[in-house]
Amino acid sequence: DVYSDKTLGVYKEFINAAGDWAEYADNSRTVNGATVYSNSRDYYYCILGVMDEDDAEDYFDAFASEYLQDYPEEETWWDSIGEVGQGWFIAGMCVLGVLVIGGVVTLVILRVRRKKKGTQTRRRRRIEVDTTDDKSIDVYADDADATPGEDNND
Repeated sequence: DVYSDKTLGVYKEFINAAGDWAEYADNSRTVNGATVYSNSRDYYYCILGVMDEDDAEDYFDAFASEYLQDYPEEETWWDSIGEVGQGWFIAGMCVLGVLVIGGVVTLVILRVRRKKKGTQTRRRRRIEVDTTDDKSIDVYADDADATPGEDNND
């Protein structure tokens, strides 16, 4: 049985570090006013408890001095040109941006216009018609002479 009196007795001996588990009684701590043996989770978790204020301040001071060291700030080219130079640089970049955008737009417009001009000047090829005088065709003949259903184009 999992929950028999015998099993519960063994478990109680284990928790209290008695009987077969008496060797754990050698390793104990007082956590929150209770004695905790090394066979329990609280024995190991109590290390992560709350620090008092002095220890916490010392810990954070040591952390800040060892790991968060202040490095000297390096002066970049941006800092070296000064405020006036920065203003002129920003203005120059804006003008340059406008020029580049204007150039791209102009190229696109010119290209579209060239395509339109190219399509307008190109003529469609027409069928060539021979307009020379052909004496064998009687242009002034009457249709009355023709029989119905007959084609007069000899």
